Amino acid sequence: LKPEVLAGRALFSAWPYEFPDGITHQWNFNLQRSLRGNAVVSAAYVGTNSVHQRIGPADLNQPVPGAGALNLRRAYPAVTTITTSLPEGRGNYQALELRFERRFSAGFSTLNGFTWSKTMATQMSENTRLMIREKGLSAEHLGNRFFSTVVWDLPFGKGRKWLSTGVISQLAGGWQISTLFSA
Repeated sequence: LKPEVLAGRALFSAWPYEFPDGITHQWNFNLQRSLRGNAVVSAAYVGTNSVHQRIGPADLNQPVPGAGALNLRRAYPAVTTITTSLPEGRGNYQALELRFERRFSAGFSTLNGFTWSKTMATQMSENTRLMIREKGLSAEHLGNRFFSTVVWDLPFGKGRKWLSTGVISQLAGGWQISTLFSA
């Protein structure tokens, strides 16, 4: 950038001429085993890798830390901020997913799972003037997750164990109780 082009401007934005499309690759490997009682247990390895994610806005004219007027510590003191976005972001997710499911039979089903994962991201450093990328845990990182859900048909109403006839069977029948727990 030529300083005379920027003179007198308060803000300036610069964008890459060609901005590559972001790319994400995904993969998984899953083992499942059927158990007695209409149940299934599974273990899976899941991963993704993303490149060319948009990082920004980054200030290319960030002042160098120190004493004195801010603009005198900038590369281009005639302007305050030069913002840009860069296709330099990266992301990576790796996980082990465990699951137990009892499929719906005899009025009852359950699905339970646990995920142990790590989500890494590459972002711009605090000193954006140097354009250094830093890799660390992503803001979306959630290392451990457990969930459990249960669905149970209540044993009331037509064709059920209790209150199977009469007007009350019409009102009491067809109801379910379901739960969802996540931690």
